[in-house]
Amino acid sequence: MYTHTTSTLHPLYTSALTTISPLVLPTLDTIASMAQASPAAFTVGMLLLAVVVVVKVLGVVRRMVAFGVRVLFGLVFWGAIGVMVAVVWERGVGRTGVEFAGWLREVGGVWWEEWQKAKREREGVEI
Repeated sequence: MYTHTTSTLHPLYTSALTTISPLVLPTLDTIASMAQASPAAFTVGMLLLAVVVVVKVLGVVRRMVAFGVRVLFGLVFWGAIGVMVAVVWERGVGRTGVEFAGWLREVGGVWWEEWQKAKREREGVEI
């Protein structure tokens, strides 16, 4: 069996409405009379209000995306640091240094070959 109970917030709600209505109703009445007197100005005002709201919402979205990107880059950075620490921990400092130096030598060799290739192509075009 269902029994209807009144909300505990109902007295607070009615009290707030009776307190706020004398303050809000004259303002709403003034806005309504201005809208009736000059509908074009009211339309422009509402359009400007809509633009302001859209700009504010887009600002919030931009901040949320920037926060997400910052968190993502932080996770990637600290994840890479963690992986490097794990590699050094597993292989030791000496072996990791030797392998890293070999990798740098390979990358430097590829870079140097590409540099020479571009230099030869540039000299061939200039002639």
